[in-house]
Amino acid sequence: DALSPVLIGFAVAYLLFPVCDFFEKKVCGFIEKKKPRPRLRRIAAVVLTLLAATAFLVFFVWMLVPQIKASYLNLEATFDTYLEKASVYLGEVTAKYTEPGTEPVFDSAALLDTVGGWIDSLFDQVGNFMSSAVSYSSKLLNTIWRIIFSLIFMVVFLVEKDAIGARLNSIASTLLTRRGKAFCDKWVRYTDESFGGFISGKILDAVIITLINFIVFGLAGIPYYPLVSLVCGVTDVIPYFGPFIGAVPCAFIILIADPIKMIWFIVLTLVIQQCDGNIIGPKILGEKVGVDSLMIVVAITVSGRLWGLVGMFIGVPLFAVLRQAVKELVESRLQKKHQRQAQAEIPVPCFVVEYG
Repeated sequence: DALSPVLIGFAVAYLLFPVCDFFEKKVCGFIEKKKPRPRLRRIAAVVLTLLAATAFLVFFVWMLVPQIKASYLNLEATFDTYLEKASVYLGEVTAKYTEPGTEPVFDSAALLDTVGGWIDSLFDQVGNFMSSAVSYSSKLLNTIWRIIFSLIFMVVFLVEKDAIGARLNSIASTLLTRRGKAFCDKWVRYTDESFGGFISGKILDAVIITLINFIVFGLAGIPYYPLVSLVCGVTDVIPYFGPFIGAVPCAFIILIADPIKMIWFIVLTLVIQQCDGNIIGPKILGEKVGVDSLMIVVAITVSGRLWGLVGMFIGVPLFAVLRQAVKELVESRLQKKHQRQAQAEIPVPCFVVEYG
């Protein structure tokens, strides 16, 4: 708990490193035209990175949050109307297929009352959570201070990236042998490529899918399309299972409003996911994580069971690193085994001395 601001700041800075490097190499090169100023160039790149991240958050809040809130309030207000219509429709269907003088196969009113009770309970829990979040001012203040310190550590990590790396490198050179240092450098580099490339790529992919969903669902007239687009986009960061996790509750929400639109939603979601899996995803991620489909399923299942949603997000790059370690260990053992077998198969020369 004490180190959480440091860890959060490092995690956010790690995600923003590619953006900062882009600004430093491509945008801030004019700073060093007359003489080298690496410190000033890095600070300018960090400032531009913070401005870009702030602009993105402001755009997100300004564009999506009001529409998401309106969709949620509209859904809560009109849910009773949808439930009453569904009750009437199920009652007509039950009466149509029930013989006179017999009891219906199932009580549609009781069923819908049960479902309505579950949904009302969910709305009540969301409302209680929002009210309790405002009432607990001390916890809210603690969270604000934690966020501020996390931002400070994030800026420090971005500015002092090279210096921190040089210090860690000198410590490793002092404590480890040359062979151990080379081993650590190799695996730190591979882990950075696996985690950094995959996580930043998946976040960028999720942002693109969210914008595509927002445009496509809006043009198609999908009910509550801002809320649906956000849910489908956020869950898209989870490999393999993410689109299904987000599509199921969204399909239920759309079914309540318009069953025909639910069919369109499913069709459009399948088309967008096919484009994401075959075009957008490979273009962004490339071959950064060489894990097959079976290993992805195993990674998400195991890591999700251990660490929840965060585990489902980091499980694939973690298993990619473990897979590479096991692969190199097996190849090393096989190579040594083949060398021993080759040495054992070399014929030993025999010299025969004849006495005449």
